[in-house]
Amino acid sequence: KEPPILQRQGEQSDHKERLGKAAAELVKGGDTIFLGSGSTVNQIARNLHDIPNLTIITNSLNIANELAERDNVELIIIGGMFRRSELSMVGHIAEQAIREFRADHVFMGMRGIDPQHGFTSDYLPEAVTDRAIMTIAPHVVIVADHTKLGVVSTVFLAPVTTAHLIITDTEAPEDIVAELEELGVELLLV
Repeated sequence: KEPPILQRQGEQSDHKERLGKAAAELVKGGDTIFLGSGSTVNQIARNLHDIPNLTIITNSLNIANELAERDNVELIIIGGMFRRSELSMVGHIAEQAIREFRADHVFMGMRGIDPQHGFTSDYLPEAVTDRAIMTIAPHVVIVADHTKLGVVSTVFLAPVTTAHLIITDTEAPEDIVAELEELGVELLLV
């Protein structure tokens, strides 16, 4: 099982900061984006200060708190079953609410990324919620440090080709990067 988010925030923090900045550079004024839960995605929220007129949808309490005072953000918070370890909302209610929205971009973290086994999670209600999130935008971006590549967790979420871009760090295993690129997945190594 993945450690709780509050414990993970300090892990790979340099990488997560770089990934967050790189992902935030993809966001333009006037965009509607969905920010999933996770310590790496939280770094994206921290880097959205100067982008005007954003609509941000999230199921993460951490991200909601990060963005609550921002004048440049219209914030929509998804409800659902509270997952204490992630400080996020998941499950059927969250899934139903998410399906009511459309976004320009989805940004998500991921527990496991493997070319053959796809995106995986260790918690079924979250996997169901994440599947719904991946359907609401034409551009799905996964942000994950190198420790998530080659990891296969218990619950299958989606094939890696569901993502339009995976942003990871330069320590990503070369063989896995090559396999992902062979499958047509675009990667940005920062």
